[in-house]
Amino acid sequence: MLIKKLNNKKISINSFSILSILGIFILANLLEISIAIVPSSFVKIYLSKSSIIWVLFIIGLFTKYIVIRCLISWFCSFQKPPIINRYKPGRTLIVCLLILISYRLIYNFGISHIFDFSRNSSVVTSTFNELFNFKILALITVLLVSPIYEEIIFRGLILNALRERHSETLSIVISAILFSIVHLNLVQCVNTFLIGLILGLIYVKTESLYIVIFAHIFHNMLALKLPTFINGPNWLQITGSVFIIIISLLVFLKSIAYIFNHKTEIEND
Repeated sequence: MLIKKLNNKKISINSFSILSILGIFILANLLEISIAIVPSSFVKIYLSKSSIIWVLFIIGLFTKYIVIRCLISWFCSFQKPPIINRYKPGRTLIVCLLILISYRLIYNFGISHIFDFSRNSSVVTSTFNELFNFKILALITVLLVSPIYEEIIFRGLILNALRERHSETLSIVISAILFSIVHLNLVQCVNTFLIGLILGLIYVKTESLYIVIFAHIFHNMLALKLPTFINGPNWLQITGSVFIIIISLLVFLKSIAYIFNHKTEIEND
């Protein structure tokens, strides 16, 4: 299984410059578009509207698989002997969940109201509503397909390739920028950049692709479920939001400090 091989370091990630990573990133996105565009066009012409969304979903899965295989061939080599890494999460998994919960509360009650690009965006609203007309398909995409696909590419491949040549900090920032760019809209750019930083930090501190995929899934669940405001008069909304932000910020900083100060245990067999 590809995720297992990446997680256990059985696939060797080659070293790339930032410019090379950018070029491969552009090629990968062009490849994804070019593979999907022709069958998608035929589907929209010949199939009924009720069938289109499911066929497009299957085409999307096939396209993502092809892109991952191409990225593996570009990013990786198999020259190093296999090393089996057994990850012992301990308290780290719980701390990662606390980081995501506290971040999401800070974002929902503070950052999202400062960078609210979607308030007057009928295009974004209509697209979101159209997707969730097919709830099962939407949930599979948001809570399973996208987290797995994006973590393989942005943390498993891009971040690791950058770490071979650059510092961890710069590698996390660059991978987060690319992670934000790929979503291609202002509504998500701030959140995707910030969560890209958090997921990148979690990955380099845990060295576990499984943990970061689970963290991504958990974040998307929170994005769907957590509220963005408090009902009541303005004074209650403001006071409540400030209180939530302060508590969440303290939890977030404490959890980040824990991640930095506790080294992940890795066993080599």
